[in-house]
Amino acid sequence: MAQSAEMGALPLLYAATYPGLEGGTYAGPDSFFEQRGHPKPVGSTSAARDEDLARRLWAVSEELTGVHFRIPDGTPV
Repeated sequence: MAQSAEMGALPLLYAATYPGLEGGTYAGPDSFFEQRGHPKPVGSTSAARDEDLARRLWAVSEELTGVHFRIPDGTPV
């Protein structure tokens, strides 16, 4: 709603292709309260860093899709 679909897709493309961007970095718009603009690294929310929530989301995703991945011990979800 804040910008076109094309502009809204840019942070995803930026995160997937920008050389040297560290894993775990979030990308989002660079202006107007991070709701519109060109992509840049942005902060993450506490929900995005919640490991228990990530585990539950993973479990529900596997249940709903019927696709199960075996993750080696010690690897974060």
